[in-house]
Amino acid sequence: MKKILILIPLLIGNLSFAQNEGVIEHYNQMISLLNLYSNNLENATKHYQSADQSLVSYKKHNKGVVSMLNAESSNDSQIKTLEETVLLLPEGLDNKDQIKAHLKAAISFMNKHRDLSELLASYVADKLYTSDNELKQFYAYMDTFQENASGVYDNCNKALALAADQTFKIELESLKQFPISVWIIPMKTDLKTAETLFGYLEKKDTKNVKLAIEKMNSTLAEHKSTEGKSTDLLKDYYYKSVYEDFYKKLDEFLGRVTRENPNMDYTSETFGEMIEKYNLFISQFN
Repeated sequence: MKKILILIPLLIGNLSFAQNEGVIEHYNQMISLLNLYSNNLENATKHYQSADQSLVSYKKHNKGVVSMLNAESSNDSQIKTLEETVLLLPEGLDNKDQIKAHLKAAISFMNKHRDLSELLASYVADKLYTSDNELKQFYAYMDTFQENASGVYDNCNKALALAADQTFKIELESLKQFPISVWIIPMKTDLKTAETLFGYLEKKDTKNVKLAIEKMNSTLAEHKSTEGKSTDLLKDYYYKSVYEDFYKKLDEFLGRVTRENPNMDYTSETFGEMIEKYNLFISQFN
């Protein structure tokens, strides 16, 4: 799930200019790291699925070409740099010890993934599958891959969750100083509520799902309306339609989550489309 946050360095509360900027920048860095991790893990999944198919075919026919598994990643150096950077937590950040612990755990799981990738590459290159009865070793590797991937995602998401509320509050307070806030704050607020709502759905927390829906519905008509929002503030009139598209996706999202048994795959897809519309809208200010 990819997100973009706007950096607007202003003095908020008793935090300094640099501290506010540092908190938001660090949050963005954590998101960037998770996005890079996700890209690597998704590519690895595709490689392993291909290898699985060719290994099954090989075992069935005792011949064939088994897909090679590349242990290297094109963005490893970028990831290594970000891993070092996110462990340098900024002054003013709440929950520093817990966030750092989760980041260290995520990095550790990613290192285990790299080690496993090398083992799997050797497994294929050295044709160890020829003596792997019923591919038991290969599937044991796959179980380990799933454990490592879950460890990466779980710890990254927990680190982000610990920093999210503080970062969100700083951003909202910063945005209030700008005329463009009449466009951005409704979208940002509703996206945040939708994200929280989606989390409740995943936990099957029906009570809080209902409360989150009620909270969103209480301001939805006002937020989605473009009346009184000057298009002169936008880089191009086109972005008015992007704003409207965001709220069409939000309506679709709410339609899904209010069903008795919402399909989580479709709901996740719609939520992802909301994020894309939000990112597209704020890209005009980058």
